[in-house]
Amino acid sequence: MVTPRGQGGGKQLRCVVMRRSLLHRGSPERPRASAASSRSRGVEAWLGVAVLVTSTMVGAVAVGMPLGERASAQSAAPMTPPVDETLPHAHSAVDSSQLTKAEEDALVARVEREGLGIRPDIVARRTGRISAAAASSSLGTTGAWEGPYGWPVLGVHVTLLPNGNVLAYDSVNDLRTEASTEHRFTRAMIFDPVSKAITRVDETLGFNIFCSGLAKLASGLVFTAGGNLNQALDGIDRSTTFDWTTNAWTEGPRMSLARWYPSVTPLPNGEMLVTGGGPALSEVRKADGTFRALTNASQAIWAKREYPWLVPAQNGSVAYVGPENQIGTLDTNGAGLYLARAARDGKNRSYGSFASFVPGKVLVSGGGFFDNTSVVVDLASGATTPTGQMAHQRRQHNLTVLAD
Repeated sequence: MVTPRGQGGGKQLRCVVMRRSLLHRGSPERPRASAASSRSRGVEAWLGVAVLVTSTMVGAVAVGMPLGERASAQSAAPMTPPVDETLPHAHSAVDSSQLTKAEEDALVARVEREGLGIRPDIVARRTGRISAAAASSSLGTTGAWEGPYGWPVLGVHVTLLPNGNVLAYDSVNDLRTEASTEHRFTRAMIFDPVSKAITRVDETLGFNIFCSGLAKLASGLVFTAGGNLNQALDGIDRSTTFDWTTNAWTEGPRMSLARWYPSVTPLPNGEMLVTGGGPALSEVRKADGTFRALTNASQAIWAKREYPWLVPAQNGSVAYVGPENQIGTLDTNGAGLYLARAARDGKNRSYGSFASFVPGKVLVSGGGFFDNTSVVVDLASGATTPTGQMAHQRRQHNLTVLAD
């Protein structure tokens, strides 16, 4: 999952790196990235960012949310399911505290004042105990999780909506895609992170958008491209929009080619670039919803069923930064034009991750045969600079840019 936040202001970069569980029913080599809008409220203030982690093993989600809204959520409705205090968790030390109530109240006030992350049951249980170790450290650094909360849909594709709710969709059932003969709909749901309410909003347009690409239009509508046709994992040429104000799916014009695992990249002019998912040919969704093909920009580097890594550049073009070992520039005007600029870092970063953390700078990490290295790509110069290594080798992981 790649969510750019807090871009600018000269603030220090911090990235949350999360291990992705098996988020699909196809082969074990398919990740799905979720997208989130920095303009949305609701779950974006856990250190200034929405952080969602899903697992197909338990069908659950852990959510970081604003402290003020946690209190209102607790007064409005109980958390479901409730936290099992008999189970070990990341804050076992916090619960075995020896602070007085006055000391605990002072710590909670600091949390509320500084916007630090903390478990809501600890905030509500003001007569509980908090360890001296926790009190002496910043919970904004150590973090905290809520949940997990049971979901009827696996969080394969997840995006934060303008109203603060979360849209999630997967496929037709919990089975491997190859084992399913029905592919004429897609399970989908809305999750309200404040009330914890779940609303089913299945896509029933006659096709399955599992393994599609997605991004939000300027209007806030969610746009999807491609999906899954059958047990053979063939792609589809369909597009849709989801209206968060009515919870309705609408079929859009068809693309010129079927796609499975395409990337959707929002362009500054409101158009959407659709790349990869099998074809070498890229397409652009115009403002009227129809598509135009970039016939002069077909490339073998994204003619495969793996999401290309594309980032809008400051000069109006789109930069390619992976997962292939190449840095390039795509001009989306007219029939398009692609220019390969340089090798990135000599590494195979298949199923790695990337995040644009400040304008013109992209962090690339992991991938390949489990790699713990990271590099920063300068989009203006095309230069690549090694940066700090992760503590663990990772692939199919998420990079999420935090507000600081």
